[in-house]
Amino acid sequence: MIIQSGEIIGIIGGGQLARMMCFEAHKLGYKTCIFSNTSDSPAFYVTDAKIMGDYSDISLIDQFIDMVSVVTFEFENLPYKTLEYIEKRTLMRPSSKALYISQDRVREKDFINQLGIKTTNYQEIKTLHDLKDTAATYDYNALLKTVQLGYDGKGQFSINKNCDIETIYNQALQSKVPLILEKKVNFIKELSVISARDKDGNIACYNAVENIHQDGILRKTIAPAHISDDIEQKAQTIAKELIAGLDYIGVLSIEFFLDENKNLLVNEFAPRPHNSGHFSIDACYHNQFEQSIRTTIGLPVMPTNQHSKAEMINLIGNDILKAEELSKKPFVKLHNYDKKEIKTNRKMGHYTTIFP
Repeated sequence: MIIQSGEIIGIIGGGQLARMMCFEAHKLGYKTCIFSNTSDSPAFYVTDAKIMGDYSDISLIDQFIDMVSVVTFEFENLPYKTLEYIEKRTLMRPSSKALYISQDRVREKDFINQLGIKTTNYQEIKTLHDLKDTAATYDYNALLKTVQLGYDGKGQFSINKNCDIETIYNQALQSKVPLILEKKVNFIKELSVISARDKDGNIACYNAVENIHQDGILRKTIAPAHISDDIEQKAQTIAKELIAGLDYIGVLSIEFFLDENKNLLVNEFAPRPHNSGHFSIDACYHNQFEQSIRTTIGLPVMPTNQHSKAEMINLIGNDILKAEELSKKPFVKLHNYDKKEIKTNRKMGHYTTIFP
């Protein structure tokens, strides 16, 4: 089924990803309706219609469904039951299946391993005894994480030989969600691949990119990554196997560790466009947000070729105060997310430097 031009695409979530999805929807001749639980959502300023309220409010969800022809979403931390409810009543791409899997780190890694794809070593932690035993098995070189609701370094606790494991365990329990211990990887690069799959099963993958994090937050993406052709092909193959294994329609991002033995280990995936794919707006013929809209409305995926090498830098917190200065530089593409309040560690925008 292809959604006709002029119809309304419903997007759940109102952050910068939804904002950029709106831009691409409008270019293709579609209207958008944003459903967000935050009154100052950046996407509210660029959409045709909006609904503000709790994601579990079924009366508002019904109103949303009646307004749109198809539904998609821009982030994972949504009530699964809400998306399941929507999916039973209207067309939604991607499906709730991928979101359900991605919302739980144990469930996610189990699924990836079942496809024959390698991940980091991990163990679900149910007791302090579990944590102590597994930490010893991992030679006290691990990360204790919340199974749910962790992002941008939140819900993560480093485990080493000098730490007080019991104190860390009690601190992690305050999140009131299950826990997982992951063995740290001696990686040489953090990589990601953005892939897109349409309703007919056609898959298009962008080149792998190299990501540099600080305090668990992505700071810089180098596109394409400085890796061998062999590693590039392996990353692309894994991306295709995973997106097909999910029977997925939409844009999927996969984060990898490249370890010192040149093994690719999947860290996690996200069922949506991704921060590390922002380079594609200015460095590719067809960007990840266009692919997201195209797959949502039923159009085929487009080529992922880059016309320029690029580096993307996130503007975090007060970094956004450099916006005016950056806008004066040649070959720099500034993207201000129009967030009204500057907060520490908040992604306020990004810029991409193009190397023609």
